[in-house]
This record gives sequence, structure tokens and C-alpha cells, in this order.
Amino acid sequence: MTPADSPLSTPSAPLLDHLRPQLRRWPPFSAMRDEDVDAFLAQACQLYFEPCEVLIAPAHGVPESVFLLRQGTVQRRHGAAGTGDALAFGPGELLPLAAVLGRRPVSATYTALDDVFVLAIAASELEALARRSPPLAEFLHGRIQALLAQSQQALQLQLSSQALSQQAM
Repeated sequence: MTPADSPLSTPSAPLLDHLRPQLRRWPPFSAMRDEDVDAFLAQACQLYFEPCEVLIAPAHGVPESVFLLRQGTVQRRHGAAGTGDALAFGPGELLPLAAVLGRRPVSATYTALDDVFVLAIAASELEALARRSPPLAEFLHGRIQALLAQSQQALQLQLSSQALSQQAM
């Protein structure tokens, strides 16, 4: 089920009281106003992924939702299982933020390593919330800048390696 498929309802006060402190442990929620955290929670739906279940893969196209990992571990792997690089994500991570913000498919497969619970929010809802929540907007902007810097470093490393290979010939 995606957030777009789920019925919109306002979470009960006890549910908000339970989830709000959990979100407050992680950026950007730790810097956001209560009403903005509550707005995030009101727009999100909880999803469960069993071990080895794929959350999202390149074949799924452009992601429509961002997942806030509440519990469990998610592995991001480039290439086939057993090959390529892998990175694990834990609670508090927003996935796949780069693909959602870049409006492009993910470049890796995200798989649950154990029981995973996420809060999924539609990309359009996250963007609307960022327009009214400066801490969220700053966080998203910072993530974009960090991702651009990582891409630039990877490109520079690749070009340096190519140049060294050509000099060795």
C-alpha cells in the first residue's frame, strides 16, 4: 500500500503522543515545530516490510513516497545480490530521498534485512510541508548539497583514475 492508496484520517491524540517523541530523536524532526511534526504524521501511513522484501528498486520507476525508517534495517545495494556495494540504514533515515528530490528512479535496490516499519509520506506532501517548515527545508537542501558533493568527488576520483591509467600506458 502506498500513501496515495491509504485513506486520509487524522491520527488520534494518543497515537500522535506516541509517535511524536520518536520522531523528535531524529533530524529534521528534532528542530521542527510540533504542528509540523503532527502534519507529517497526519500525512504519513505506516507500512511493514518483512525480511528480504524489496522496498523499492530501479524497475519501480520514480518513487512517489519517502520512507522514514522507524524500526529495522534496510540495505541499499547496487548491482545483483552478492555483488556491488551495499550500505545499511537504520531508524531515523529518510529513504530514498535523493531519488525523490531528483525526481528519478533509485539507482539501487532497497531491501529489508529484518522486520521493517516505515512511515511513508507522498513526495508532494513532503515538499508542501518543507515550504512551511524551515528546518525541514534546510535539511532537504543540505541533503541535496551533500549528495551533489559526493557525486562530484566520485566523478573526480573516476577522472583521476582514468588519467593515471592513460599515463601508465
